[in-house]
Amino acid sequence: MIRDIPRAFLRAGSLSRLAALPAALLGAALVIGGVSGARAATPGVAGGDFHSLALAADGTVYQWGQGQLLPQPVSGLSGVTAVAAGTTHSLALKADGTVWAWGDNSRGQLGDGTQSSRATPQQVGGALTGIRIVSVAGGDYHTLAVGEDGRVWAWGGNEAGQIGTNDGLDHLVPVQVPDISTATAVSAGEAHSAALLANGGVLAWGDNSHGQVGDGTQDPRPSPTPVLGLTGVTAIDLGGGNSGALRNDGTLWVWGRARYADSVLDRPLPTRVTELTSVRTFSMENFHTLAVLQDGSVWSWGVNRQGRLGTGTPDDQPFPVRLSGVANVTAVGGWQVSLLVTSSGQVSGAGPNAEGQLGDGTTTDRLAPVPTLNAAGTAPLELGIAPAASSSGGGGGGCFLTLLTLR
Repeated sequence: MIRDIPRAFLRAGSLSRLAALPAALLGAALVIGGVSGARAATPGVAGGDFHSLALAADGTVYQWGQGQLLPQPVSGLSGVTAVAAGTTHSLALKADGTVWAWGDNSRGQLGDGTQSSRATPQQVGGALTGIRIVSVAGGDYHTLAVGEDGRVWAWGGNEAGQIGTNDGLDHLVPVQVPDISTATAVSAGEAHSAALLANGGVLAWGDNSHGQVGDGTQDPRPSPTPVLGLTGVTAIDLGGGNSGALRNDGTLWVWGRARYADSVLDRPLPTRVTELTSVRTFSMENFHTLAVLQDGSVWSWGVNRQGRLGTGTPDDQPFPVRLSGVANVTAVGGWQVSLLVTSSGQVSGAGPNAEGQLGDGTTTDRLAPVPTLNAAGTAPLELGIAPAASSSGGGGGGCFLTLLTLR
């Protein structure tokens, strides 16, 4: 049974153990972008532990943070329609359906059969060769992908069963997740995974210590398991110990670990965020949550460490609060920070900034959103205008969420 209980469901993942990685090994925590496989990209943003990513309408990917104070284009990438990543690795989906990965590879999350990190994007081959991928997602140390035939592929760390193979073994190359044949999108949390199905249902698997699989238990789930009580889902996103889904009626549902200040409350079944209606997209971050309504307003709630809620104050918020001075937002993301994209393609961010993850040319934390600058630091970063025919759904795993289909 699904209960209407207002809660702050927050992703409470651990801080990066890989803070010393150079800027070239940046990653993101969620799936972002436009309609998977489309020829033009919908501008979006995502963030990892100490870095941020942005996707421009022309298919260019920008990254900043990890000591790099201003956005720079990722060399060797073009024609990208969606990006996703884990805390320290990055993924790009091109219009031709190929997946490219770079960054940390300590658990095989790049899928190249090694555990060697890569400073530049490399195409993921193996079982994905010849398969047109339509959605990608990155977790803490694992990666997910969906083929146009509805099958799901996974690789990387598997200590909690997040690969879905029920063997407890890390996989350095893509392997098929069993018993899924109608997936349309995926999202990856810190150590759990989920797939959105064509019929509007959701399957989840992996770590379930906080009820983040959504089956009414807190038992480990090393194989895909139905999320109970959800129908008509259009987008999903996973956090560290929590999960979220957007339904076709504009309602937002969350389950797993809810964290506010020093209290933690586990919810093993989907619960509606009753304060919000007409939700357009959302993103489950590390200790907070972001939601965009159809009117372009942004709402945030959760733990407000270093101003990551963007409310202009340092106070935690147990329920959604509207951000002032923010309008016409189409996409959100972050992880440790809050990143926003407007309909005109401008980016802004709030929260911790010690590694330059807000891209404003400084290392000053921000309590309210400030513009992310271009590579020269002379003007706001411009991502361009989204294609008129693109979708603006919500969700992603691990994702700012579009899965913006995402995460």
